[in-house]
Amino acid sequence: MPISKKRLTDIAAIPDDAIDTSDTQEATEDFFKNARLKPPPSAKRAEPASRGKSAPHEIRASAKAR
Repeated sequence: MPISKKRLTDIAAIPDDAIDTSDTQEATEDFFKNARLKPPPSAKRAEPASRGKSAPHEIRASAKAR
């Protein structure tokens, strides 16, 4: 279910100490050791970070400026 930008802003404004986490288990070292990132099937793959070179959108922008 999509969430509106307004609702995301409202949630972001809640101070951490106002969030009740008493019913949430604490994540242990084992949890993070075995954790795997699984993006939803509809998520687009991120471009790999550039290594000292301009990102593709920066290259296109600079070419247009010439």
